[in-house]
Amino acid sequence: MFRSLQNKWDQVRDHLSDEQRKTELSLVQLSTFEDSVGQFESWLKDIGVKVAQSTELQANLSAKNIQLQNLRVGDLKATIPYSFLLSFAELPMLLILS
Repeated sequence: MFRSLQNKWDQVRDHLSDEQRKTELSLVQLSTFEDSVGQFESWLKDIGVKVAQSTELQANLSAKNIQLQNLRVGDLKATIPYSFLLSFAELPMLLILS
């Protein structure tokens, strides 16, 4: 009887240890995801400012052409932060493994 109780207790301890490990991993993943969301929000705010600046009225055609050229160059640089995309790409796999 004592051996049976000891075995059950060991199983409970092992299960709790596994659950604690999963929880700690989830917390690390959450932190990484939150960092990525912060980077994305910052990027989105910057893009919003650039778009607002690029839509200002210009006094002449020359100024408008310069504004258009700057917008095109900005479009080339306006890419979503890679770490944010990675977070979303990994999310389904992380949910499956959890």
